[in-house]
Amino acid sequence: MTITTIALSNLVLSSLNMRQGDVDVSDLIGSMTARVQAGDAPLLQNLRVTMQLDADGAETGKAEVHVGGRRWRALNALVKAKVIKKTYEVPVAVCATAQAALEESLEENMVRLDPHPAEQYITYARLAETGMTVEQIAARYDQTELVVRRRLALGRVSPKLLDLYRQNQISGPQMRALGLTEDHAVQEEAWFGVEHDWQRQERYLRQRITKDEVEAASNQLASIVGEEAYLAAGGTIRRDLFADDGGAYFQDPALLESLALKILGAKQEEVKAEGWKWVEIHPTLNYAIRDQWGTVAAKPVSLSAEAAARVEELEAQAEAHSEAEDWEAVEVCDAEVQKIHDDAGEEYDPADIAVCGAVVTIAKGQVVVERGFICKAEAKARRAAEMKAERSTDGEGAGEPVVALSGKLREALSGEHTMAMRAAIAAQPSVALVAVVHRLLMQTHYNGFDRDLFSCVSLQGPGYADPMAAYERDLSDTVAGVALAKVREQMAEALPSEKADLWSFLLEQSQDRLLVFLAYASSGLINALQHGHSRSESVRSGQRLAQALSLDMADYWTATADNYFSRVGKPLILEAVTEVVGAPAAAGMASLKKGELAQRAEEALDGARWVPAIFRHSETEALAEVEDGEVQDVAEAA
Repeated sequence: MTITTIALSNLVLSSLNMRQGDVDVSDLIGSMTARVQAGDAPLLQNLRVTMQLDADGAETGKAEVHVGGRRWRALNALVKAKVIKKTYEVPVAVCATAQAALEESLEENMVRLDPHPAEQYITYARLAETGMTVEQIAARYDQTELVVRRRLALGRVSPKLLDLYRQNQISGPQMRALGLTEDHAVQEEAWFGVEHDWQRQERYLRQRITKDEVEAASNQLASIVGEEAYLAAGGTIRRDLFADDGGAYFQDPALLESLALKILGAKQEEVKAEGWKWVEIHPTLNYAIRDQWGTVAAKPVSLSAEAAARVEELEAQAEAHSEAEDWEAVEVCDAEVQKIHDDAGEEYDPADIAVCGAVVTIAKGQVVVERGFICKAEAKARRAAEMKAERSTDGEGAGEPVVALSGKLREALSGEHTMAMRAAIAAQPSVALVAVVHRLLMQTHYNGFDRDLFSCVSLQGPGYADPMAAYERDLSDTVAGVALAKVREQMAEALPSEKADLWSFLLEQSQDRLLVFLAYASSGLINALQHGHSRSESVRSGQRLAQALSLDMADYWTATADNYFSRVGKPLILEAVTEVVGAPAAAGMASLKKGELAQRAEEALDGARWVPAIFRHSETEALAEVEDGEVQDVAEAA
């Protein structure tokens, strides 16, 4: 084997080289360029060549590269970039025969062992110890600075843990979690200081390392304070280099809370000036807090004389267009009327402000104010007075319920509600766990005769005389029905086909996987049907679950003439139109016959995502629906 140098311009790629065609050499270009700029030779290894022969067997003066094709391509790229000249003398080892060259090419590409990633991480860390900056290492090896920082973090993990990583006893995701800190003691405690393997899952390692810190991406307080203000106040942040969203952990929760409360307190003072009886701060306004109060609604602001005159003009135009059956023109007029009312806005009655309160909270990363909360006793008294007044009302519509749904309609709608809850809970294991544990504790710890009233989770599940069976069949092609069918298909593939194999299969599953199966199983246990004899406690249990699931029935159900408007009284239809389109539009429909009114209501509410009170997850509305239903049941019986 002869070692010599040959000008780059006299080197060509051999047909014996295994790498033919386009080959990525960007990593080599960056590395070689950095070496040349540092005054070093671009190559660390010789190329291996055979001398090119012509048809008569004479040397042509060219040499064919059979080992080092990527390096040869990178050198030519450096010539194009004017980093080196084409006359650059390349060190080569000359192979005597084509057979030997072919064997070398095979060995170069197939008989090789890449270093374990751990060795790469450790080498990066050693480079940093020599004084090289992140920027220098990135330029030297043609990497982004983020990649270099990540490898440095992994290279600084405890040697004990790196050894386990080499032995494949620690996975890449687990290493990335351990790389959250450079403290070897903390890393080792997170790994070795637990009893079970499942406690070493990536998310649990992260939780232990950051147990006293606040994850910015999921924390409401962090969202309103922001990193800049927190750092300016002297806070410190732990960065998760491996998070796609640039994960940050605020390491001083007390400081974060103090800064957030200042922001919320300033908004609280603004709202107090509006005259509310009380204003409270609740950074998280969950169901347990909302459950303390009822609510009162704001009312449309009275229109100015000019706006009222324009509305009257538009209503006259709409009536004329309606007589001419020009429905598009009617819609244009109705839309402008609605815009006038929307622009006027809403306001609370001063009498309501005097007895009601407001809450300053955080939603979607913003400080928001929710107004119109009222104590339950006051809300119940108001509702009773309204119902009494409604029952004594005479005139058009007398004899039909003003605010009630029929028993059959309530049952049908609650069937839709149950199907939607089943579809939603199958995708939310954390809520499913709460629902099932709640039901089990009601069964065991609170073992009173009325325990079934407080949970819509049925331990019996589907079976004989199951009241939901008919609804499942009838609603199989709805949004919820299709979603549930898809989940069942997925579970059929994931679970054993034989019952006898289920126990051993579940023992082998991770906790996260078991929660997925729990959510699926619990979806078949949900039963929130409302019958004529449904009590408020039973209704409340379904409402609580729906609210915990953040269930929006508008995603699953749309009001039509067939499924709702033709099945309720005119007052309820007009109430819905008023709520969505406005009082003027409702007044314009009041004289229509029931069938036509139902169809016009469907058209008016198309796309509005309106749902009736039975689908709204306010306890006050839900219980009022039950009370109204009781009145309706009496009327139907009579």
